[in-house]
Amino acid sequence: MRLNNRFRLDVVAGEYMLLDTMAGTVNLNRVFSMNEAAAWLWRQIGDREFDEQMLVRMICSEYGVSSDVAGSDVAKMVRLWREFGMLLQ
Repeated sequence: MRLNNRFRLDVVAGEYMLLDTMAGTVNLNRVFSMNEAAAWLWRQIGDREFDEQMLVRMICSEYGVSSDVAGSDVAKMVRLWREFGMLLQ
């Protein structure tokens, strides 16, 4: 899978926000808050192809959590990213 490049990660008032930039403008009805780990992953992924296991390994390496904890968190995050159109298949 890949990230949908129509979304842009910014920091707004100290919060990580994913902005939907349809047709060069920001759709304020589609602004998503992200925690630090999700924002870190978004930046690390960039334009690369990835799968959930790759994200789990990245989180485990960066944050020192178990693969069980990272796997559960990544599965939830990927489900939400899919639901809101942030991923391309």
